[in-house]
Amino acid sequence: MAREVVCWCASVLVCWSAGVLVTSPVTAQEHKHLSMQEFYLDPTLYEMISPRHEYRVMEGGFPTKNIDSTVDVLSYELWFDWVMALQTARSERPERKTEAKVVMHVRFLDGKPSLTLDARTVIIDSVFVDGAAAEFEKTNSVLEITPSSPFMANDTAVITVHFANASDTRGFYAYSQVEADTLDLLAPIAFTFSQPEDARRWFPCNDKPHDKAVFTVHTRVPTGYTVVSNGTRQDSTADTDTTSWQTWNHPLPMSTYLLCVNASKFHLYDQQYVRDDNSIVPIANYHWLEDQNGQTYSAERSLAEIPNMFAAMEDRFGTYPFETYGHVTVAPIPFGGMEHQSMSTINRRWLMGDIELGYAHELGHQWIGDEVTCATWADIWLNEGGASFSEALWYEAKLGPVGYASVMDARRTRYMRRGLDEPPVYDIPINIIFNEATTYSKSAWVYHMMRRQNGDALFFPALQSYIKKYHLAAAQTADMLALFKEEMPNPPVDWDTFFDQWLVKAGHPVLNGIVSANTIAEGGMYRTRITITPMQSGENLPSDFQFPL
Repeated sequence: MAREVVCWCASVLVCWSAGVLVTSPVTAQEHKHLSMQEFYLDPTLYEMISPRHEYRVMEGGFPTKNIDSTVDVLSYELWFDWVMALQTARSERPERKTEAKVVMHVRFLDGKPSLTLDARTVIIDSVFVDGAAAEFEKTNSVLEITPSSPFMANDTAVITVHFANASDTRGFYAYSQVEADTLDLLAPIAFTFSQPEDARRWFPCNDKPHDKAVFTVHTRVPTGYTVVSNGTRQDSTADTDTTSWQTWNHPLPMSTYLLCVNASKFHLYDQQYVRDDNSIVPIANYHWLEDQNGQTYSAERSLAEIPNMFAAMEDRFGTYPFETYGHVTVAPIPFGGMEHQSMSTINRRWLMGDIELGYAHELGHQWIGDEVTCATWADIWLNEGGASFSEALWYEAKLGPVGYASVMDARRTRYMRRGLDEPPVYDIPINIIFNEATTYSKSAWVYHMMRRQNGDALFFPALQSYIKKYHLAAAQTADMLALFKEEMPNPPVDWDTFFDQWLVKAGHPVLNGIVSANTIAEGGMYRTRITITPMQSGENLPSDFQFPL
């Protein structure tokens, strides 16, 4: 039998997969700061950490956010002394949890009488601008630096801040042996976690996701401890008989929230991803030795698929953007994982071996979130939707279409529990930025719908073009929209409508279908008339959706 579906509405999440269109009414060494002039004179390296595109408020079309690009931090070099924090019980620590220093190279696109940095739970001791002491004022949330003469347009200044960290329970976390015994940790541990805006709680910075810089981190720890950060280890230098300074450097631009520093008695477990051309991505995994292949916690079991995940992600997103990758496993933390650039932070719970998709999520972030970063927190769906979508892509590579469908079905279920009660995906309030229903699940479905409506032959090349265009930079949602309109100009639903109804508007279609006629047409074939009426209601919901049904 042949059946004709006649519909007068537009539509939805509940039928997201189908097919008839319905419409309706620097490389850097330990002492990088000594050679920064050469770094900035290299035009290739300099361009890497320069603003990659202009931001502006569009007249009409998809909304954008104003971004202050007049201050551009080019590099951070940080010194942290974590010895006391790792060896002293929390109840006995003084107000100054760590002693620290940061040296920043800051470029000013406009002249400014002062520089404002984000700084919350830090105690400022002194500030220097190009080696000269500068006046400063520390408020609850910012550090205002006023040099003896104004910052000039197109100049680069060296800002040095001596400070202490006043918190060890947010942004920076430290657990001594006393806490380790209480919490069943195998060793004392200290680590950082900043997303979205907690980097400012453990070092003064321009804590905006669009402002990327290169980072070098020096950390002083007790002998026997291993420091882990982004990029690659540079060296370890004995400080006293019982302490050492350990240095890490990440030579590619990175947002402040993607910086991580960790220290414990870690064991190193090396893996590698070998491409067909025999090029290699080293994968360095850090965890406690007892967790290497234990009965409950097993890194060998849990990380076994990581090289295969690389192959799946490169097939869809393009070449892995960084020289190295790795995981550092920490506890206790109230979250699962975090895509710190080139070195994902993982909850020890994941070493139990049943969170494979979590590892795929953090690896997918290295392209969508780290290589290309959301320019504002209004655009967080770009990061989290893309990484959640990458979970499905990994299962598709591993298990075929059934694997892909299982992940997307689970995401749909998570969204549908509260879908009509949630705010729009775009510009979600920062206090609920990690909303499971919208930021992760519905956003993953936005990627899925773009794929299904345009087909793999168009969608994945366009997605790779987007990643290449904003390589090591940041993008707003409007940037993706503009590129997709160029790369895929004839979608089933026009791009402006698609982005508006799924991102700016809230909710999803709720449809009522009625069979009003079932008659025999010419040739003995049945013609069935179905009327579908949109029934959704709520704040900021479209009266009609347009989508393939």
